[in-house]
Amino acid sequence: MAPRRPIAALAKDRSGVTALVTGLLLTLGLGFTAAAIDLGAAYSAHRSAQNAADSAAFSAANGEMAGATNITDQARAVAAQYGFTDGTGSVAVAVNTPPTAGSFTSNAQAVEVIVTRPQARFFAGFLGVGGGTVRGRAVAVAGVNGNGCVIAFDTAALGSVLLNGNPSVNLAGCSLYANSTSTSAMELNGSVSLNADAINLVGNYSTNGAVHITTTHGIHTGQAAIADPYADVNVPAFSGCDYTNWSPGPGTYAIHAHPDGTPVVFCGGVTLNGNVTVNFDPGIYVMDRGQFLMNGNATVTALHVTFVLTSSTGSNYATVLMNGTTNFTASAPITGPTAGLVFFQDRRATSAGGTDTVNGNSSSSIRGALYFRNQQLTFNGNNATTQGGCTQVLADKVLFNGTPTLEVNCAGAGVRAIGGYSTKLVE
Repeated sequence: MAPRRPIAALAKDRSGVTALVTGLLLTLGLGFTAAAIDLGAAYSAHRSAQNAADSAAFSAANGEMAGATNITDQARAVAAQYGFTDGTGSVAVAVNTPPTAGSFTSNAQAVEVIVTRPQARFFAGFLGVGGGTVRGRAVAVAGVNGNGCVIAFDTAALGSVLLNGNPSVNLAGCSLYANSTSTSAMELNGSVSLNADAINLVGNYSTNGAVHITTTHGIHTGQAAIADPYADVNVPAFSGCDYTNWSPGPGTYAIHAHPDGTPVVFCGGVTLNGNVTVNFDPGIYVMDRGQFLMNGNATVTALHVTFVLTSSTGSNYATVLMNGTTNFTASAPITGPTAGLVFFQDRRATSAGGTDTVNGNSSSSIRGALYFRNQQLTFNGNNATTQGGCTQVLADKVLFNGTPTLEVNCAGAGVRAIGGYSTKLVE
């Protein structure tokens, strides 16, 4: 056996082999160290670029939601806060609306931000390894704050939202919600046109015929049920009868509110036929049983008014029916216990008790909410627009006829926001 050499002898070895190996190992070790340092720097730079892109896209989408016209400048200013100033040091911050790639290229509410910058190599450059490019990309979709204008509350109905025949329904800048779990929660049959900001369904929808659906933010199925925004509103206390089975002849009538603010009570319904004009003072008017019926050329003006449809006996809950070319101009109170509500039907009125029909013709103006929590509402309208720019339709089931247009430009109208979603990063 060869004798062992003391470790100390290696240090005195002058043969050159050990020095060569040691040098090579040191070089290799330094190379790995340099690569690790450069890799860490590259990762850090990439995270910074991604954070800049995320924040810039989110900020720009919020600006777009708020109506800003300079979202490119806004995005670049945010990116600069992360050290990525467009045009400085070969940094580029591109802002695209809609995005140029990905799943949102057709969405005008989506904002894409791409941040790029050359990445230098610190130590690895000595080893002949070249530089690269740091890149961060993000896409954000602008939020919509409470822009719902239609809710169908029924949780199981087939066709809880129904468009039959040849209606053309324009939900201008507002959204539709249906809580039914049915595979046909929304039904469109015939030559149907439906335009909406978004359609949000717990279940699904079905079409039959020449159906054309246009949305800005898409049709979403399998969604959570929408809450009732007026769930805490109750039928106000009332007593007696100010009018019973009121059916005036042709002429013009003024209905005055009670000075103490208590509701004016119509027992047994109201029937307005032919050339009747009725002007309601601001206030709350209770329809105790019967029907609020408008026929022919009847005209009603009711500004800052809520019509409450109820029953003092627990049966024959009041309903509303508008026929013919009625002229109905109404707005809801902007404050008080029934703020935002033009029609408020007692929740104890069930679908077995009747249906309700409201005409929104071009000669009418409805500014506020039509609330029929547990009955079907048919909303009719030919060349109809909500001239007040703020109409909400909330019912157990909703049937659209004609060519109505609903909008939710509701500032100062007293109504409550329905649904909506915040700005979010999607890519």
